[in-house]
This record gives sequence, C-alpha cells and structure tokens, in this order.
Amino acid sequence: MSKLLLDSEPLIILPDLAVKIGLNESIILQQIHYWLEINRKAKINNYDEHVWTFNTIEKWQEQFPFWSERTIKRILKSLKEQDLIITGNYNKKAYDRTLWYTINYKKVEQLENEEPSNADEISSGQNGTMDSDNVAQSTSGQNGTMDSDNMERPIPETSSETSPKTTTEINLEEEETIIKKYKNAKGKVLTKSEKDKLKQLLNTYSKDLILKAIDEMVLRAEKINLKYIQSTLEDWNSKGLLNLDQVKEYLAKFEVKKAKVKDNREKAMDRASEGYVPSKKASTFTDYNQREYSTEQLAEIERKLRGIDG
Repeated sequence: MSKLLLDSEPLIILPDLAVKIGLNESIILQQIHYWLEINRKAKINNYDEHVWTFNTIEKWQEQFPFWSERTIKRILKSLKEQDLIITGNYNKKAYDRTLWYTINYKKVEQLENEEPSNADEISSGQNGTMDSDNVAQSTSGQNGTMDSDNMERPIPETSSETSPKTTTEINLEEEETIIKKYKNAKGKVLTKSEKDKLKQLLNTYSKDLILKAIDEMVLRAEKINLKYIQSTLEDWNSKGLLNLDQVKEYLAKFEVKKAKVKDNREKAMDRASEGYVPSKKASTFTDYNQREYSTEQLAEIERKLRGIDG
C-alpha cells in the first residue's frame, strides 16, 4: 500500500462549512473539534465551563506540514475574528504563553441558518467539486491528547485559500495598514528593516493591538521608535491584555488613576503654598495614645526598673 494513502479513520470536513468560513479555516476548526472531543471523553482540560485543548504553533505546523507557521497563525486569527474559537491561558507556569483553544459552538450553530454565498466555488483542487464529505485523516498512534509531542499529520494538502478574500490577501492588507500608520507617525519613508520588523509583529499580535500601540507611542513616547511599540505590546501581553477592548479598559483605568495622583499632588502643593504643615500623627499602641515623658521621668523609670534607689 502506498505511503501517500491513508487507511485510518477519516476526518470529516463539510463543504457547507468551508463555504461559510473558508476552506483552510474549516480544516483547522474541524481539527480543534477533533481534539476537544478526545479531551471531553477523557474528562480533562475542563475550565470555565469549556473543554480546552492547547498547542504551540510549531506543533500545529507538524499536523499541517503543507502550511507555514505564519499561515497557521493567520488561519487561527481568522477563526478568532469570526468568533468561532475562544483562546485562553490555563498553563501552570506563568511564563508559559502556549494558547489554549475551544470552539464557540453557539456561533457554529448560527452558521447553520445562514445561506451559503459561494457553494459552487468549493472544489477539491483536483478534478471538479468535492463529492465526498470525508477527507482522510491519520489517527494512528493518537492514544492521548494533542498535548503529546508525538503528533501525527492527519490531513493531506489542500487547495489554496478561498474567496471572498484569501488569507494572503488579508495578510498583505494588514501589513500595509500598520506600515502606513507607522510611516505617518514617523513622518518619513521607512527602511526595509523597519518594514520587516513591523510585519514580524503580526506573527504574534493582532493588527488592532499594533495600531493601538502606535497610537500610544505617538501620545507618550519622546521619540518615535519600534522598541517602544514592541515593549508596549509585551507589557500588555504580560498583563493578559489579549484584545483591543481589554487594552482600552486598562488604559482608561490608568488615566483615572493618573488623574487622581495629579489632583492629590496639586492639592498638597496648594496647602504648602498657604503655609499649611500637616500635624504629626500620634503613635499608638493597641489603639491607646502613648504618654509623653520628660528626660528626668524616663531616667527615674529606668532606675526603678533596675532596682536602683534614687
């Protein structure tokens, strides 16, 4: 039997789903569902009323060797933007940033009621339309969860990204958007190195977060530079701020706190200019004011404690 053909249990990919969310997206979404079902049956990785599965981009790429890591990141990002997957972090170690994934099954159910717009465009990439619901998947050796280091390569190569916009087209648009934003902030043409560094940020952070970081740089930084953007994004990530709404809420609270500090400082300066000197707070012991003694009284007490007569 040829090594290029699989005899194992196939992975089901529905053409209707591919039409609605994109072919590549439907492949990865189905794969996430596959691992979630394994974890559900094993009764593991249950957090916040969801069953989760986790994986690094490198391990995802082992399952989909026909895609680059960057393409996989884009597909996962697309699924998240379509509200089809939810990501979290339930790692035991604080420095571990491996993402956890679960599916928004309510959103998937909503898709069932939507009319497909381009069903005729879905094809197998070979000789016509897909006339089978089953795309072969190897599951041999899969006795554990996807958290294992020994992942199989379950899905064969598929055709390129689908309409209305391919993942590549979306990537280029996002790159152009952040490059233009940074160029306008800097006020001059960017070097190739600067453009490449901005593109690399998209491998880790969303376009919206990068644009917000550029705004913060313009507002707060003394100098326009990429290091400020990078450190800002890393700071947000360390605080668990993974989307634009979370960042906006955090910044709003920060501004309120900063305003209070400024107001208290101004009030203190006003009182000082008026000659106001704050009184010393009396020291207390078990909520009773301590008595004050003169030097002679303290000396007398010491003599008595030591048993020395006056």
